[in-house]
Amino acid sequence: MTKFDPGLPPNALKAPVVGTVPDNQILHISVAFKLDQNAINQIGKNSKLPEGSSKSATEMANTLGINEAVVKKVQAYFGIQDATVKAGKLRTDLTIDIKAGSAATLLKTKFLLHELNGRQFYAPDPKQPPMLPKFVLDNAVAITGLDTYSSPPEKHSTLSAQNVQAAHTMQHSQASCLRPGANPGIVESAALAHAYGYDQFWNKGIHGEQQTISIITFDGFDQNDIANYFTCVGFRGTLKAVNVITPAPKPEGETTLDIEMIAGMAPSANIVVYMLDQTYAQTQTEAANAYLDVLQRVIDDNANNKTGGVVTTSWGSAEELKSSNYLAAVHQRFEIMTQVEHLTVFASSGDCGAFNMGIYNLLSVDYPASDPAVVGVGGTTLTLDNKNTRAKEIAWSNGENQSACKNSWGTGGGVSTRIEQPKWQNAPGVNNKYAHGMRQVPDVSAVATNLPVYYNGEWLVAGGTSAAAPIWAAGWTLVNQELKTAKQTLIFSPEPMYWVVNNAGENKTPYFDVTEGNNLYYKATPGWDQPTGIGTPNLYTIYKVIADSI
Repeated sequence: MTKFDPGLPPNALKAPVVGTVPDNQILHISVAFKLDQNAINQIGKNSKLPEGSSKSATEMANTLGINEAVVKKVQAYFGIQDATVKAGKLRTDLTIDIKAGSAATLLKTKFLLHELNGRQFYAPDPKQPPMLPKFVLDNAVAITGLDTYSSPPEKHSTLSAQNVQAAHTMQHSQASCLRPGANPGIVESAALAHAYGYDQFWNKGIHGEQQTISIITFDGFDQNDIANYFTCVGFRGTLKAVNVITPAPKPEGETTLDIEMIAGMAPSANIVVYMLDQTYAQTQTEAANAYLDVLQRVIDDNANNKTGGVVTTSWGSAEELKSSNYLAAVHQRFEIMTQVEHLTVFASSGDCGAFNMGIYNLLSVDYPASDPAVVGVGGTTLTLDNKNTRAKEIAWSNGENQSACKNSWGTGGGVSTRIEQPKWQNAPGVNNKYAHGMRQVPDVSAVATNLPVYYNGEWLVAGGTSAAAPIWAAGWTLVNQELKTAKQTLIFSPEPMYWVVNNAGENKTPYFDVTEGNNLYYKATPGWDQPTGIGTPNLYTIYKVIADSI
């Protein structure tokens, strides 16, 4: 038996104890197994279709080096009378639902309830650290669920009460649609597609046909709202909702924004929405651990995926509110998505400027945008001319109310305190005075203000990096669709974002470099910067740079 460290920071371990966890409370524990990194890297190198992900789930599990006998041995250890034990489809993880009293006896510890900065969480007694068999720890990269210190994801969006005027009823339907150009300053989908070059793909007949974009979210959507928007933008794809663990959550605007941004930019894509009930996710009991289940469901559903895809999430919270075990467990899931299943993952960088803890002047970046397997997406304010061409674009920020963020301070971005800078994060501006060898966020950006959405039966103005992430997800879907057609290949990791800018040459501009504005601490500068990353998409040129190099 060996001591296990849950990876909590010192302030959490020293937080006042306010009670104990009831013996009958269910703990949702997850064991992330160590994988064969060489096998993952080898799979990740193969971007050609259909070989890239052509193996079955069982074959893939064996390739990654997961020994079924070890999995069964771990199952047997945790599988006492009142525990439910389940292995993932790729045998990369194991989940255990067990009563706290039984877990305490099994692990020779007790679970204490702490209070820190106004929130409660439980964790093993630091004076009696959990004891686990050496064979379990030798085969695990992370074990989560023994504590609830890690905060649940939060949404990154705002919906203005300001109605968008001059809507009209679309001919031959009852849909309420915007009259093009009737709302100055509002960035409508067709105008945005032209400004960022998405319509150059449309003109070639590429709209996301037979491509899948998965949304990871914690609220629901109203089918009537979505149907109205689909009619207005001529959406021809499919929409599927997957409720993970809980019943369908209530619409709160976030998921509506995600779906509609994708539908407007990739109007023939297949959209799959992975939902977890928001109230469930916001409890401090199983919130963050449930997020792991959502990620695992995406992995399981793509276990036999041969053609890649795109994933986007607009939920996150500050890095400082995560345990090291939790970060390791989430990262492994994202790495499986990208390297094994060839899914590109986009995540919004947060809407509290440089201060994602929501405390003004306290620097912090958002996770999972800072995960090295994820493309972090910041936000801008975009002004168009009368031809829907970019007239001006600046970093989005608003420091009028410094007492409370309310998702309104602006584009998240800065320097990680937990994650080292990956080797691929290399472009002009990355090696700056703030970097210190750590991961920097965001990687790219897109418009995050003055976007029309149809929600609760009316047109409203929406914004936030929650809009920017799905806009990029839709754009990358178009890039991959064209690459699959022309080159029989996939682009699926964050690295190409930087590779493109470094290999574009003097005559090509794959990104619009945003050099004005700030995120209330860092300034937008030429090249990469903390508010806007490399820049916003000049999408068809991005495709051309990639295609010309293959």
